[in-house]
Amino acid sequence: MQVIIFAILSLIFIDSIYLTLPKFMKYEKHVQFQLGNKTITAKIRDGDYINAFSLYNGDIILTSASLNLKEEEIKAMIAHELGHIKLHHHIKMLILINILVFALLNSVTNILFFIPLAITLILFQRYLSRFFELQADSFATRIVDKEVLHEIIIKYGERKSNILSTHPSALTRIKKI
Repeated sequence: MQVIIFAILSLIFIDSIYLTLPKFMKYEKHVQFQLGNKTITAKIRDGDYINAFSLYNGDIILTSASLNLKEEEIKAMIAHELGHIKLHHHIKMLILINILVFALLNSVTNILFFIPLAITLILFQRYLSRFFELQADSFATRIVDKEVLHEIIIKYGERKSNILSTHPSALTRIKKI
């Protein structure tokens, strides 16, 4: 019973941090981009590397270095992140992480069950993360030119990928689009 209570309290703590994270993030500025008939506002964080990510609340964040790209490349990055938002990837992953933590904490007393379960759940989470990246790429091709998305993935995507990677390799992503 104590393990179950600890698991539930752990989940409340993890979810509280995740759900309040956007309130604590600092942004340099906001920039608007026209994607089709929609105006998308991206929040800019300081960073000397090219990156974009999104949050469960619909925020799309670009690093300041990303603003040095061509506008079409920036729009491709935003369209990909919009895919994560519209396809509810953040919420799905949060649910999976909740299940993972609960299952692991409830099996911690049985080491023969805990280790295989932990490995299986972590590998499944990583697989799902890579799958979500491919879905977001596919979503982006409905909004921006496929060739521009290819270019941005080739330039800045992961060169290699393995079973523990959160993103597929750039080559895999290009083949799947």
